[in-house]
Amino acid sequence: MNGLNGGARPRLVAALSGMLAFGVCASVALPATADPIVTTAAGRIAGKQLGSATVYHNIPYAVAARWEAPKAAARWQGVRNGARPGPICPQRAEGPLAAMPQSEDCLNLNVWVPSGHHAKPLPVMFWIHGGSFRVGSGSSPLYDGQALVSRNVILVSINYRLGVLGRFALPELSKEQAGQPRADYGLMDQIAALKWVKRNIGAFGGDPANVTIFGYSAGGVSVNYLMTAPGARGLFAKAIAESGGIQIDTTQHISERRPGPLGAPLEEQGEALAKNFGADGAPASLARLRTVPAADLIAYQEKHAMGSLNPVVDGILIPDDIGRAFSEGKQARVPYMAGSTSWEASLIHYVPRPLPPRMVLSGIADVEAARAAFGGLDDAALASAWFADSVFLGTAHYLTRASARIGEPSYLYYFDYVPTALRGTVPGAAHGDEVPFIFGTLPAKVRNLSEAQITPEDRKVSALMTAYWTNFARSGNPNGAGLPQLIARDPASYAINVLDQAPRVISDFKAGEMKFLDAYYAEHMGGAK
Repeated sequence: MNGLNGGARPRLVAALSGMLAFGVCASVALPATADPIVTTAAGRIAGKQLGSATVYHNIPYAVAARWEAPKAAARWQGVRNGARPGPICPQRAEGPLAAMPQSEDCLNLNVWVPSGHHAKPLPVMFWIHGGSFRVGSGSSPLYDGQALVSRNVILVSINYRLGVLGRFALPELSKEQAGQPRADYGLMDQIAALKWVKRNIGAFGGDPANVTIFGYSAGGVSVNYLMTAPGARGLFAKAIAESGGIQIDTTQHISERRPGPLGAPLEEQGEALAKNFGADGAPASLARLRTVPAADLIAYQEKHAMGSLNPVVDGILIPDDIGRAFSEGKQARVPYMAGSTSWEASLIHYVPRPLPPRMVLSGIADVEAARAAFGGLDDAALASAWFADSVFLGTAHYLTRASARIGEPSYLYYFDYVPTALRGTVPGAAHGDEVPFIFGTLPAKVRNLSEAQITPEDRKVSALMTAYWTNFARSGNPNGAGLPQLIARDPASYAINVLDQAPRVISDFKAGEMKFLDAYYAEHMGGAK
């Protein structure tokens, strides 16, 4: 979504030799020793066994100087210790991440592998964390992979550059990087990590031809952009965007002013930052900025609430606005699932400053027509509904329909489960509430619930969500034996899969609101459908 959700010294390894990289043998034996060791193209890594899973932490996948594209990381000698997570990327960290070391040398990933022997390479799930593109880490306890990989998949979770270190532009940088991908260094990191998976995951027992990218919030936004990024083609076979909210017609550009309150060119924001640090316009300004402590840059970013930190159109890495790319059939031709939670408006409470209702509604040409379509709400309620549906549900509706129109299996969902202990205290499932249900890490989130507050029903819903997600990663279809059946997207229908204690299909779901949004998107994207 627009600015709400949400480098490095490892080697984009050279081509693997023989069967090391891709597991060409008919049978793949997965590590099951006390100190399992896997040989990657850059060196050997020792994992840590946790119950029926093995995790390999802190594997370098690339190296990057500040505001430069990631490059191949150096090989290492001996056996690398993968028992503990590596440093996280510079950020204003809170909660469990606050105690973790930070470094610009942060391009590392984790691989979670089920123990045992498997006759065939396993599906791979590639997780992209959320956090407004400002905060977060693939090593968060919320993303513990033990429950997920118990369903015979491999999980990869990554760190990527954040904030102004992950997304930045200056005229000097544009000149320095002319003809190359620019500005969105965090997305470049994600592609570099996918290339690492392509080359190395076979050594862990994974199938490099069956990789599913999935993520929530900023991670869901990333998934949607990877669907349109030429540099990511062929690196994944399926995609799941969870609350991948963005106003799909108003992507920020590097030097072009765009409509709306967040439409200032990224270079303009970069010049303001440079001026603050005494580096405006001088020949050595870029070199000077590269020496400013990361913590000072992050402090400036947070103090000035630097607009959207979503991906930015540069014409190469990201060729066009996301909605237009999907509507023109330029997205990856892979099975695709997307959706939102029922209380996405919970995010309004987390922004640096409260958003006045009229500011939220400022992009609507006819507010009264919107009010009628949304059920006659007052300004405050309309702003919440518009924020949730135009940025989250409407985006998922639009993008899944566009993928269905090009003949790809697409699924639209709406997560509406509230844990037993919270019923009657919240209006629905908050932004990100589906994540611990998918990962089976319920006490790790869901607004500070304790282990004792998690009920059998909560765990049943978690098992359903894990099953749907891993089934989709396996085959491109979330359905399976014993599960309530979900329907694939019909481009002509407003039906949706509602995920709660009793998953079901609702036809004509919020049809009035979605039809209004259809017209809104078409107008704003010059007739795109």
